[in-house]
Parts: sequence; C-alpha cells; structure tokens
Amino acid sequence: MEITLQKEMLSLKEHLGHRQTEVHTESDIIVPDTKPDIGKILQTDGRARITACQVQGDRILVSGLADYCILYVPEGADGTMLECISVQLPFKDVYTDAGAENAEVQADAEILNMDSMLLNSRKLSLKGTVALHMCLSRLREEALTTDASAEVMPATKKKKIRVCSMTAAGRFSAVAATTETVPAENPPIMEILKTEAHISEEDVKLITGKIILKGVVRLTTLYTADTLRPVTMEHAIPFTEILDLPGTEEGMDYTLDYAVTDIYCEVDRDDGDGRRFGAEVTMDIRAETMLSGDIEVLDDCFCPGRKTEISREAVKLETLADAVQESISVRKTLSLPTDWPPIAAVCTLSARPTVTSVSVEGGKVQVEGEAAIEMLYLTESGAYPIEAWRDRIPFAFTTKTAAPENAEIACRVWLLDCGFTLPDTGSADVRLHLGFDLRFTEEHTVENISEITADIVDDENRPSVVIAFSAPGDTLWSIGKRYGVSAEKIAAVNHLEPHAVLTEGTRLLVP
Repeated sequence: MEITLQKEMLSLKEHLGHRQTEVHTESDIIVPDTKPDIGKILQTDGRARITACQVQGDRILVSGLADYCILYVPEGADGTMLECISVQLPFKDVYTDAGAENAEVQADAEILNMDSMLLNSRKLSLKGTVALHMCLSRLREEALTTDASAEVMPATKKKKIRVCSMTAAGRFSAVAATTETVPAENPPIMEILKTEAHISEEDVKLITGKIILKGVVRLTTLYTADTLRPVTMEHAIPFTEILDLPGTEEGMDYTLDYAVTDIYCEVDRDDGDGRRFGAEVTMDIRAETMLSGDIEVLDDCFCPGRKTEISREAVKLETLADAVQESISVRKTLSLPTDWPPIAAVCTLSARPTVTSVSVEGGKVQVEGEAAIEMLYLTESGAYPIEAWRDRIPFAFTTKTAAPENAEIACRVWLLDCGFTLPDTGSADVRLHLGFDLRFTEEHTVENISEITADIVDDENRPSVVIAFSAPGDTLWSIGKRYGVSAEKIAAVNHLEPHAVLTEGTRLLVP
C-alpha cells in the first residue's frame, strides 16, 4: 500500500561557529602642505569597516579600510591649539578554513590598538592592529514530515518540536543627516577636528514585508574656536528607516546589527559666524527575521493489519533558546599617574566597550568585558597644556536566562551614554551606561520520518481477541502498534480514554 508523506519546508540557519584573526596596518604619513609642523602627537583614534567579504572554496577573503584621526599640537604653538590629520589605510586578509566552503560569512572589523610615532616635524609613522570577527553560517532547506495518508488511513502519533525558520535577511545602507546649531554657550566653529557617532535603537516595528526602525545617532564633535582651545558639543540625530524584507510578518523574531561606516561634517559658512554645521552619518544595518515556534511533526505511524516499516533521518535544528536585553551602569574613579600634569578642564571623553567573555551556568549568564577610555584634557602646566590620557574600566553583570549551558551565544554591546565629574585635579569619576543584546541558540537533533512502507501480512492465525498486560512504559499507542490495532479501538473496547495512562500489569482486551 502506498503511503504519502506530507512535509513542511523550513529554511534553517546553521551556525558553524566564530572565527577571529588580526591584520596589521602600517604606513609613514607625510603632513599635508596645508597643515603646520607637528610639535607633539596627542591622540590617535580610528574605526575600521569591512568593504568586501567573499568566500572562495575554503578561503575567506576580507578587505576593508581603517580610518585614523591624528590630533597634534603644532610646533611653536602655545600648546592649546590643535590640528588633525585624517588618514585612510586599506587592509585585507585571507583566512583558510575547511568549514568556510559554501558558508555565508558575516564579518566585522575593530581596531584593537593604534600607535603613531613622530619621525620629524613633517613625518610620522602610523601602526594599527585590526581584529576581524567572522561568524560562519549556512542556510539549508529541510523538509520535516508532518503527516501520512493512504488508501486505508494509518494510525499516526505526532509530537511538537521547537523550530526557528529563517524568513528574510538583508543588508542596508542608511544615512542620518541633519543641520545643527552650535549651543549658545559655545563659541563659533573655526575648524572641526574629529567626530564620533553612536547608534541607539529606539523602536522597531515589523509589518508585512518591512521593518520600520526608529533610532538616534548621538554625535560628539570636537572643534577649535577663536579662543584657540578645543571645544566639544553633542547632538542627537533622530532617524527612521524602512527596511524592505519580503517574507517578514508582524510578530516574528528579528535581529538588527549596526555599524557606523562614515561621518561627514561641514561648517556652514554662509551664516557668516560659524554657528551652523551639517552632518551626515552613514550606517550599515544588517537585518534578519525568523519564525520561531512549535510545529507538529509525525512521530510514529503504523497501518493496522499490515507490516509497517519506517525509515528515519537525523535532522539538526537550531532554535532560539532565549533573548535577553540588559543595560548596566558602570562607575569608576580613574587616577592620573603621579608624573602627569593635573586636570584643568576636560575637552572630550570617549569610551569603547568590548565583551571579552560570555558564559551560561546554573540558569544565569555572566558577561564580562572592558571599556577603553580616552580623555583629552587641558592643564595649566607643562610646555603643552593639553594632554590625552588612556585607561580601561572593567565591567561585568549576571542575569537570568532560560538557555542551556551549551547554547551558542551572540552578544552585542554598545555605549548608551558616558559622563564624568572631577573630584580633584588628579582624577576623574567616570560613569558609563552600556546596552547589551544577547541571543542564545540551542542545537538539537530530531529523527525525521523519511519513508514509510506497509506490506500485507498473513494474520489468519491471529485470534479475534488478545488479552494483553501492560509492561512498564507501555501506552495504548505502543500496545496498538504491537498488535496492529489503533489505540482508539483498544480504548473503546476497554472503556478508556485514548490517552489513558497505564499502570504496570493493566489487563487489556485487544480486538
């Protein structure tokens, strides 16, 4: 007898693991003719971005750009004047991994450290180390058997399993643009030295075929004024993006990842006094939507009166075990080295948080990391009364999770806000507000029914009624399958419910 299997197609994302490698950027930089000679290098800052990522066989080809900003005090200046040099260095790497073949790679770049050394007043040496973080995954289609049908309806038993099926994925470039005014308490802009941008997600809404994203870009701008001292100002740039993702529906799960790829600021000189400027922040947004939930699949089957054979295949499934969003406040008093000049005023304070470890144990997730702190400050002493001070602030928190200890963990951290107070001229009380997004993926295997055959058997010698006694673990289903009789028939003859729980030794009539 031919048995037809009904199947449901799922698009599954199989995580193949994380990889990390480091590449180095190095170059000698000549000071542009429009810039004055370098007296002292104060600060070297930067960000890295991926421009291309390709998989060729077992090789991952990654290339990108590292954008550096070098702040310096000009030679012969009074020490409060600042100049900047912007440098863009390319990088590339070839990473060989047997698991990369036919995989999709999501790559991100982060500058681990950077160093600039003055060779002479018109030349400097710039070195940097860029960490490449790669997440390997593979999309595959799986058909799970949900039911069986035949000329003579077979007896079936089903079970619910948890699945997470990919519905859509996309990568988008977005621009947050604005025209802003210098705060009234600040002097007009002479020259913009550097800018930093951080993205905060405010609201996300899923509708048919789209994600509506609302957020804020927090822009910090360092500039020079006619006072010859550097000045800082902050602005919030709201943005709304509509991401087209066919297959997306309301109520689905989603992931969103952001990266700032470019910042452009220009002073509006038409207003005559340098109190207005335009800003554009280009963002890279990666979005995925998925359908998580329970589906009912065929667990067992037999055809009464026939010899039933079932073939099964192991199918690996990944499900979203838990998703946790947290924010924490970190506070630490940082003290200057004793041989450093005291703080008169802070120009800028920046923080870059990085997660170093995430683990799950006993129903709790432990996150640890550190934030690299860099402070540009004025001092009344020394030949150059402006200094750049670097330090690190560790952070850690623990929160509850329903994820198992062997879950795959993806953790994203971002800076929500940072501030400081100066308890004295030798220290700074730094406060950080950090946001975290953790997603836990669990892998499990199901034995999917791939084929069922049912052949006629000779049951002439079978008695019309069999008296059976249940063994430990028996159910009406297992007894019915043993004798080729549906659980419903056995239940009816014995005046039981089809899902009645049997105790050991229960006497049953099997028709």
